[in-house]
Amino acid sequence: MWTDNKKYIQEVEKLKTDVQLAKANTRSNELDNVKKAMGILMDEVVEPLKLEINAIRKELSKFRRVVEKANSCCLAVDCPVRRELQYSEKREQQRSRDSPRECSDSDTDSGVP
Repeated sequence: MWTDNKKYIQEVEKLKTDVQLAKANTRSNELDNVKKAMGILMDEVVEPLKLEINAIRKELSKFRRVVEKANSCCLAVDCPVRRELQYSEKREQQRSRDSPRECSDSDTDSGVP
């Protein structure tokens, strides 16, 4: 009977060890999956966004240079581009003065940030 009890205790200890190993393997697999997911996120989302942001910065830089040169243009008095920019700026200032500070559905639909 004592040997049966000893076998039982050994079997229980072996099962406990197996459970601990399984938990460790599961945790290791979870960490590997997280690492793979982060790699995919970086490759598929973050890197393309970085490229797009850099492209937008370049375009904005070009736009700023053009706007700065607008005053020295021979057509500066009646420049349609300059007029549209000024009109947009005045319209935005008017909107910010007339409307309350909270954002409404009409603001988001207008295409103006």
